[in-house]
Amino acid sequence: MAAHWLISRMCLLKVGGFSPTFTQYGEDNNYIERATYHGFKIGVVPSAKAIHDRANRSITKKKVMDKFYTNSLVESSSITNYSISFWGRLFYYSVVYIVSYRSLDPVKSVLKIVKKYPKIKHNRELSKNECAFLKH
Repeated sequence: MAAHWLISRMCLLKVGGFSPTFTQYGEDNNYIERATYHGFKIGVVPSAKAIHDRANRSITKKKVMDKFYTNSLVESSSITNYSISFWGRLFYYSVVYIVSYRSLDPVKSVLKIVKKYPKIKHNRELSKNECAFLKH
């Protein structure tokens, strides 16, 4: 979770800032992928302790659908593992969610991604640049 990261200045200057593709959630997964793409190693300090106040949050169907959307957005923004099969996986998981939750809400997520896809694709290419998404 990006709320507890320590990022070196060198990493920030090379990788840049968070992608505007993500308004909330998913940006941490995207940033880690971009940092790895630019040659940085990611580490975890198991002995470190941090508190992020997320207690007592219920899991609603809306939150499940939001997670579906965010995960799909992370996948479509990938700069290293992107392939045409993304659309097939998105379709497959949409059907799974529709059947599992008896809801057409995933269709809304897919339509949002399709609508935003030109910008997502543009941001994905910008992600490869040094200092991406930071104003000089």
